[in-house]
Amino acid sequence: MAELEYDNVGRRQVAVEEMFILQKGIIHPFNPYFRMWWWLTIGAAAVTGWLIPYMIAFLPGRDGRGTAAYGIEAALLAIFLGDMLSSFFVARYEKGVLIGDRKTLIRIYMKFRFWWDLLTVFPWDWIVLSAHGLLGSSSPKARFVSLLGLLKLGRMYRIDRLYRHLEFNLALPLVVTKLTRVATYGYFLTHWAACGFWYIAQQEEALGGDSWWTALQAQENSESYSLDVSKWGIWQQYTFSGL
Repeated sequence: MAELEYDNVGRRQVAVEEMFILQKGIIHPFNPYFRMWWWLTIGAAAVTGWLIPYMIAFLPGRDGRGTAAYGIEAALLAIFLGDMLSSFFVARYEKGVLIGDRKTLIRIYMKFRFWWDLLTVFPWDWIVLSAHGLLGSSSPKARFVSLLGLLKLGRMYRIDRLYRHLEFNLALPLVVTKLTRVATYGYFLTHWAACGFWYIAQQEEALGGDSWWTALQAQENSESYSLDVSKWGIWQQYTFSGL
């Protein structure tokens, strides 16, 4: 994902003029079509941050071929693979200077971010699950392997870049940007915590352990059923405050 911000260059007309001096095949970061693509990757990163933990916790065995989850993940994979490819062809600003040389762009991207994208974009969970015949399985082993899907959360660095871009360009009042950033991070952390508690409870039950979930089921099946189940209070707090 290319960096949009630039230091002390300042004016949109400068960016327009720069488009005409770039090498053939190099895209200016403020190209209107690329900006639409950039926003698409931001949205895909946000969807990833919500969907992946939810699928691991609440949709075990529903990630096989032909399922809705499989289709959404395939679409996200296509978007991020396209973003990796575009990073070789999009110019960037470094300390106010536009870098449009193809070899330099490739060297900068390959220095670190390419390897990070390679780790977080490719569906390593699908690969391992398929290799062991577990894709679409809800067994405890498959659920453990599905934790590899958490690597995909590394795609969310794009959201941090969005907020840094908004802060630098003052697209919104600074206090609004900062409060929105805190609210966004807080939402995702709460969502992840809720999914984590549910995942742990489901694994404990599948492996024969005792958890708040088994206690809740036992009470539901008893004649003296009551909603007052102490073992599920933490999950309830996180879930109903975050989801």
